Amino acid sequence: MPGRFRLPMREAKVIFEEGTEFAGAEITIRLDVEIGMVTDIQDLIEKSKHAHAYSVFGDAVLVSWNLEDQKGNVIPANGNGMKKVTPQFAEALMTQWMEALTQ
Repeated sequence: MPGRFRLPMREAKVIFEEGTEFAGAEITIRLDVEIGMVTDIQDLIEKSKHAHAYSVFGDAVLVSWNLEDQKGNVIPANGNGMKKVTPQFAEALMTQWMEALTQ
């Protein structure tokens, strides 16, 4: 009988390049999340429930980031923190994550 196989839990770093709108932002994300979580996030986006999708993404996928608000306060890397970023940043980050999942 073969031994058990433990599924990997890989992470990736998203770094927005110089010359882009979010240059300097560095985010560590989980690549290996349950397929149910990925489809839940996709379903929420398709149903235009973006706020909830970003919150779920923040709690399930974000590991860390170097973000702070306009006053210099650290923004937590979780679902609540995702509610404090701009829609453009949230969309760019989700796009990077989806691309990383397929590579």
